[in-house]
Amino acid sequence: MQVAVVCQEPVLAASVEAVVAAADGSVHRVATAGQLPAAWRAVTAVVCDLAAAEHLAGMPLAAGPALIVVATAATVGDAWRLAAGLRASAVVALPEGEHLLLEALLAAPRLRPGRAKVVATIGGGGGAGASSLAVVLAGEAARSGHPTTLIDLDPLAGGLELLVGAERSSGLRWPDLVAKPDLIDESLPGRLPAAGDLRLLSWDRRSPPAALDPALLAGVLAAAEPAGLVVIDLPRFLVTETLLAGCDEALLVCSRQVRAAGAAGVLAATCAGLAGRLRLVAGGAAAPEITTGDLAAFAELPVAATLAVEPRVARQAAIGELHRLPARSPARRVARRLVTDLAPGVRPAA
Repeated sequence: MQVAVVCQEPVLAASVEAVVAAADGSVHRVATAGQLPAAWRAVTAVVCDLAAAEHLAGMPLAAGPALIVVATAATVGDAWRLAAGLRASAVVALPEGEHLLLEALLAAPRLRPGRAKVVATIGGGGGAGASSLAVVLAGEAARSGHPTTLIDLDPLAGGLELLVGAERSSGLRWPDLVAKPDLIDESLPGRLPAAGDLRLLSWDRRSPPAALDPALLAGVLAAAEPAGLVVIDLPRFLVTETLLAGCDEALLVCSRQVRAAGAAGVLAATCAGLAGRLRLVAGGAAAPEITTGDLAAFAELPVAATLAVEPRVARQAAIGELHRLPARSPARRVARRLVTDLAPGVRPAA
């Protein structure tokens, strides 16, 4: 059992490491909480102190290891208050509670939080098709009976809700959550606008803030249905370690053009190691300049799919019906394959 430990207080760190040894585990020392995303998926459990827990509370973290918060007897109350938002498996006061820490570590493999799976689509250039892929992918997952939330992270694009005809639907949008963060709780998915079976958290045409607080996204991901799928449309200007740490997979969507291939290489290097898995989707191009293989070689990424040129996609988007492409649509066929891969056990819709 591999256990990541981030404790600044020497007494707490020594106590934790002794208990990990007693559990027949190995310690992976992490200097700061900011370095945890790199180790997040490689360990069975994370044991952190109060300072690290405070840092993690502002980060959107994907499904991963059991999280255990340790504190002294004087600060354990503060640790409990943080632990609820982090969905921590346990809170332990040390050194008095070393036996409780041992129990929590031994139970860690079965206590991993059942969080929603999170996938982001990132466009390698304007018009690459990342937003369209996000909508079609989310629509396919929802149609398959999978609890699905589509999240629009581009405050300058006018709102993904326009692509699914939900601009007049009642429900909370990003400006509402920015103004009142306490609206984010476990009931949030049911209070978002719906497009059929798909739930959507979108920007709208109100003035956006200067920047989106990553802690808000962390709260939204924590509120997502545990067995669900979250699809994030992530604009390339927002690609950061803090946001990608919450993603189990990122799909880099690039058209088969020479300049797009250069952008794909830069973005791939930027995203490397930040999401659980990074793959390439070759976008459709009326006059492709390079092959999908060439594009993959430039980006040094495995190919998840290749999109065909499909004029129907633009027409459906224009009338707010992008999530309702016909079953024979090439984009839907790609989405079906991706849903099968991203959400094992879910039977794609016919």
